[in-house]
Amino acid sequence: MASYCSELQYLANPVTTHVQSAEQHNQDVNSLGLISARKSAEAIEILKLMSSTYMVALCQTIDLRHLEENMREVVKHVVQQAVKKTLYSDEKDGSLLASRFFEKELLQVIEHQPVFSYLEDPTNTSYALLLQLREVLVAKALNTCPAKDGEKEISEEDKYLIFKRIPFFQNELKAILGDEVTKAR
Repeated sequence: MASYCSELQYLANPVTTHVQSAEQHNQDVNSLGLISARKSAEAIEILKLMSSTYMVALCQTIDLRHLEENMREVVKHVVQQAVKKTLYSDEKDGSLLASRFFEKELLQVIEHQPVFSYLEDPTNTSYALLLQLREVLVAKALNTCPAKDGEKEISEEDKYLIFKRIPFFQNELKAILGDEVTKAR
């Protein structure tokens, strides 16, 4: 766009300084209508290019926003599936785990994490998404997050079970997430 604007400014320069005198310097009056028409036609072509470039940029912006929203919803859905499968109940005795209440905090991580920071490879453990999800689970298991109104403190046994379930959660998330994101693209 900047180069288009520069070209428009160049075309807007006056041509009167370049007028050649006629009839042995007797008359300095020449019609500049032809050059004005040609330069105006060039300026209109550049304005068309500028408008079309702007429209393409707007379409790409809308497309990227749509992709971002779709991917965020896909990742939320996958995290909810992984939470329900791995953090809701203990596989041995079927008892409910305290970690089933962490779904809201995990979804908040997804909401605040920019999608394009992990979209290339969402299962990469060095990207911020999986690191922050694990951080939430570890913080809850260590009980570094204070209990909110209506919540009771997590027992030591529940903390141990949460720590035990973190690798299962991550493995389940990795197993589903890569395929689902690829399908959603």
